[in-house]
Amino acid sequence: MSAGWRLPRGVNRQTWNRASDPGAIIQDERAAAELGNADTRWVLEHVSPGCRFIDLGCGGGRLLDTVAPSCSAAVGIDISWPGLGRCRDRFGTGTKPWLIRADLADLDCISSHQFDVAACLFSTLGMISPRQARESFLRHAARILKSGGLFLVHAHNRWWHLGSAAGRQWLFADAWSAWKGADQQGEFRHPDAPASAPALAHYSRGELRELLTSCGFEVESVSPAHGPGGKKYLAYGWHAVARAR
Repeated sequence: MSAGWRLPRGVNRQTWNRASDPGAIIQDERAAAELGNADTRWVLEHVSPGCRFIDLGCGGGRLLDTVAPSCSAAVGIDISWPGLGRCRDRFGTGTKPWLIRADLADLDCISSHQFDVAACLFSTLGMISPRQARESFLRHAARILKSGGLFLVHAHNRWWHLGSAAGRQWLFADAWSAWKGADQQGEFRHPDAPASAPALAHYSRGELRELLTSCGFEVESVSPAHGPGGKKYLAYGWHAVARAR
């Protein structure tokens, strides 16, 4: 590694290492299969045949595999070479989506007003770090959508962590940091997670609405998304539907 090398703007060391590991790509797909299937069904409810679609953080192509065949154009973007390779292999010799390796916080490579629908699922928004990089990503997402274009994003619910002692401790510490005016709040990594696991940004429903609105979207809805082993009274995450202004 050269002395001048540095991480991409929106990628921390843990995310970079995990994105570079082919085994981790497959492991994550299997671990999140139930949640990923629910996300895919949700996206299909909002995608019309013939639309121009972009998957922001496509990983190994779980979503594109289902959505791309009905689209007039489909693009997948990810920082992970192994993920993009797995995505490419899903499509064999048939019609393939365009696959681009890029940092989601820096999407100047994509022209403005190109897509009807953009999706950001499977923990992708939460893995972009720090906060300023997440905001940059969302502004890019609004820019590359056509006016009125649809943005579908799955974000983690901070209140999910009321269900565990470690989560409640984090919520208290995070609230204390916010009260003291700390610049970064809402990022949680479970103490039992391996050191290689990245912290993930979490939001309340109101925080997610405010973030999307400030980055160029009109929010249509933010609905509870219930994950595996979830509690009926406590959503694992949020499914937000917004339109580019």
